[in-house]
Amino acid sequence: MFNYSVEEAKKLGAEKIYICAGSAEETIAFYFSRGCTEAIEINKELYELDKRDFQLEKSIILED
Repeated sequence: MFNYSVEEAKKLGAEKIYICAGSAEETIAFYFSRGCTEAIEINKELYELDKRDFQLEKSIILED
């Protein structure tokens, strides 16, 4: 599902995808293993809903 989302975002011309993920260690490990990093731009509304969630992003500009 993650790879499918990346491919669809590329088709739409996106430069990166944004993920708001639960704070479970396994969840974060999964996204980091897929090349995600902590988001530079934080969505304050989502942050206020649950400050434990991780806001992540994955650059897809250079991927083939």
